[in-house]
Amino acid sequence: MKKLGRPKLVLSGILACGLASFLIVARPYASVMTRDITDSRTMRAQLLSISVLHISVENARTIMQREGFECTPIKNGQFGSYLNTDYLYCTRIDGGLFNPVKRKWQIALIEKDDATTDVVVQCGFVGP
Repeated sequence: MKKLGRPKLVLSGILACGLASFLIVARPYASVMTRDITDSRTMRAQLLSISVLHISVENARTIMQREGFECTPIKNGQFGSYLNTDYLYCTRIDGGLFNPVKRKWQIALIEKDDATTDVVVQCGFVGP
């Protein structure tokens, strides 16, 4: 059996640490309140339970980002049955690191007078 030399052993350690860091960063959720949900109705109910309604848009953005969503403010846009409205558009893609088909969440936090007034949730699948 061939012995690993010191440089190869150090390189192996660096690669192992890099892989571990990548796996940790690949699931950046700080919270677990909306993880592992598989349908729109349950997601909406969970978002309502963590109080994303009737709060400032900035506080809602903070909550959604903590749940792993990327959010963008939309002015005078359309989402679902809402036309010409302002909303915070939040997206997240869920799925295993090696799963080719992933679940894409698209959520609109409807805004009026800088406060959220409704939550609209859409879910679909993306992949090859």
